[in-house]
Amino acid sequence: MKNIIWISIVTSTAIFSANVANVNIDNSENSIENITVHRSDVSQGKMEVLGESSMKNITIRNSNSIENSSIENSQVSQATISISGKSEVSESDAHNVDIQSTNVIKDNTDIKFNSVVKQSTLNVSGDGTSISNLTIGHNNMIIGSNLITESSNVGQAELNISGGSQVDNIIHNITDTIRDSEISGSVVQQAVVDIADGSLVKNVDIDGINNMIGVKVNTNSSVLQNVIDISNSDVENLTIRQSNTISKSDINTWSRVSQGEMIIGSK
Repeated sequence: MKNIIWISIVTSTAIFSANVANVNIDNSENSIENITVHRSDVSQGKMEVLGESSMKNITIRNSNSIENSSIENSQVSQATISISGKSEVSESDAHNVDIQSTNVIKDNTDIKFNSVVKQSTLNVSGDGTSISNLTIGHNNMIIGSNLITESSNVGQAELNISGGSQVDNIIHNITDTIRDSEISGSVVQQAVVDIADGSLVKNVDIDGINNMIGVKVNTNSSVLQNVIDISNSDVENLTIRQSNTISKSDINTWSRVSQGEMIIGSK
């Protein structure tokens, strides 16, 4: 029998207008297991860097899982990091911002009724916000008889850069897997990168492995794996290496499946 959550639960860290060095955050396990989340907001391992803050030498490790649960008309986020408002995450040494995560939705989990589920999202926004030497490694999995339906939205390891932000030196290593699941009238995004609104991004290296095996994609659904969307922004020195596999799957009318796509243009 699943327990039921009817209220909001938030565990978070906020840094506002501060100087912080040598940050090690180990959200070793954010887990939702054997419960029903109904009309609620659940947030685990959230971190916000706001105002004129400066952070150096950051290491973040996350393990996020949703297992054998039902998410109904709710918002669930695990390990969301937001940096905005003239913040700096910089250091002369390479790889000084290191974010690694494992994100799993598995074993008969239902996500339905306009629910939004996000795992390991990184948001960088605001004119004057800058990040240098950013290493990201994500292993994203939706496996084992899951159902995502009724206008729901699932995102794993999304990277959003907007509002005139500046990012220099990104290493992005991604493995995306969807296996033995059904998606109906909903959106699933794994390792989607969105660069927009006058941002400047330099020296980007993306290495992706994208797999979709035994998946049923029903009418009016969208599945995106390792898609890069660049609009109204400048990007210099972009390197991409990808391996894309779709097998034993059923893709039905008016649906979209995209692996390793790059979109460059104005929105």
